[in-house]
Amino acid sequence: MLNKRILALSPEWFRDSIKIVVLNWIAMLCNAAALFSMCRFIQAVFQSLRRVHGFSAGELGPAPAEASVDPGLSLAIALITAALSLGIRIFCTLGSADAAFLAGDRIKGRLREKIFKKLVSLGPAYSARVSTASAVQLSGEGTDQMEGYLGRYVPQLFYSLLAPLTLFRILSFISFRTALILFLCVPLIPLSIVMVQKIAKKILAKYWSKYTGLGDSFLENLQGLTTLKIYGDDGGRHEAMNRHAEEFRKATMRVLVMQMNSITVMDVIAWGGTALSIILGLAELRAGNINPGEALFIILIGSEFFIPMRLLGSFFHTAMNGAAAGEKIFSLIDSQSAGPGSQSAEAALITTSLQNGAAGPGSQAGKTIRISNLSFAWEKNRPVLRNINLEIPGGTFFAMAGESGSGKSTLAAILSGQAPWYEGSASIGGAEISRTPLKELRETFTLLRHNSYLFAGSIRDNLSMAKSGLRDDEMVAVLEQVGLGEFLAEREGLETRISEGAANISGGQRQRLAAARALLHDTDLYIFDEAASNVDVESGEAVMEAVQALAKKKKTVILITHRLADARKAERIAVLDHGSLISLGSHEDLIREGGIYARMYTQQRELESFA
Repeated sequence: MLNKRILALSPEWFRDSIKIVVLNWIAMLCNAAALFSMCRFIQAVFQSLRRVHGFSAGELGPAPAEASVDPGLSLAIALITAALSLGIRIFCTLGSADAAFLAGDRIKGRLREKIFKKLVSLGPAYSARVSTASAVQLSGEGTDQMEGYLGRYVPQLFYSLLAPLTLFRILSFISFRTALILFLCVPLIPLSIVMVQKIAKKILAKYWSKYTGLGDSFLENLQGLTTLKIYGDDGGRHEAMNRHAEEFRKATMRVLVMQMNSITVMDVIAWGGTALSIILGLAELRAGNINPGEALFIILIGSEFFIPMRLLGSFFHTAMNGAAAGEKIFSLIDSQSAGPGSQSAEAALITTSLQNGAAGPGSQAGKTIRISNLSFAWEKNRPVLRNINLEIPGGTFFAMAGESGSGKSTLAAILSGQAPWYEGSASIGGAEISRTPLKELRETFTLLRHNSYLFAGSIRDNLSMAKSGLRDDEMVAVLEQVGLGEFLAEREGLETRISEGAANISGGQRQRLAAARALLHDTDLYIFDEAASNVDVESGEAVMEAVQALAKKKKTVILITHRLADARKAERIAVLDHGSLISLGSHEDLIREGGIYARMYTQQRELESFA
């Protein structure tokens, strides 16, 4: 019932639990004292009525020997005890709630910090391990479930063991037989918990899978809503979302049914035990073993035997939900990071957001990239790359071609250090990429994707991220190089405002601006991953002119493209198909060779001639 991994995140859990247990225990003793003093007062009144009216105790069974008690004194004692008990119980209840909140808040903060650091360490390839929607759900509701586990369930587990023992000891002074029977009935509730635990674990695991899956689907459809509308597939996605929502509804109902059935069983045991205490109290009174005041105390205190265990059962469902969320959180935390090197969270965030590496001096200038027997899979048993052997000399213009899904972008992720869990070898100048600190790799590479991110702010703000100390004339020169000079002249120059994600400019302008920022990085190795895709012809040509300008400067340029006309001027072209390297050579060599490259090039030429 205790998850050691969760407890290890909060070394203070034992101290917090003891504090909560002690406060609850004191509150229970105060309640017992108040009930006992009230029953003593009622017994004193009963004795007085017996003496005044003269009815015999035999009507209720043989009466035990009783000491005469003054009703007035009993009333005073009962009122004082009740007042003190109430004050102490309020203090203990508030203290227990405060300690539970602090215990839960502490572990939530630590888990969110670990999730944040893990996402930062994974780098831009974090989405291969966990979707954005899942990361948000685990950081929010997932960690919230931990509050109930540490703040409520764990302390209640210990308290539910201590409370029945204490009450058994108190009640044994009045009626040992009654105390023993009630004490032996208490384990029936945890027994029902154990019986439902395995079923609950499976149901809650499926619930969380459906929950995160629905979040993934919703976010994906929301982000691509414009594209879905353009291609008329929004209706189909709407139906798919309805199916996912219905599956999640059914999973939620299964959880509720399981919880209601479990709660019903525990309620039957708890209230059945309370009824048993009434029967036993009256039976002991009838037998003359106790007086009416003691019988009333047994009836009133009997429920206290079962309430702690009943609350444990309620908290158990919260704890199981927290444990299921914890498994997913730990699965993310345990995933392999994107690199072995240490890096500050701020630097990692900037490089992740830029999606094209951090600025810095190139340390691998002119060094050869060697790939040997390289295999890779984002998921087990689903290989993306198979036994790749490749050598890219430093200072060359190299291209990778192939159909979508052939493994080109995956190879780019490996070379830029975003996916170091590959098999085989991938090195730059003899330094294995998987053992090179991520910060050093990002100082070596500039990675420009087709969807590089632009932040809300001015054009100057976005370009200044490339390298510190840039002058305005340097920025303007690069912007003119990528064909944005006229755009600047029509607007406010470098002070032109860009909205979040550059939603207020066209896709082509957005990609040109990202290309300008990449050029300002001035590293020795560049990877252009479909950088000229999904833009207009003019913008695509501007990006390719920038690529060729870098190649003339003897930078190592790796161009990844499915449009083979862009790869024609590359010194060497690697052709990938279903994760395997099938051809390597210049454009002319591959055309003469025939095969997939020649077929794809011919088809693309024909399509472009019709356009």
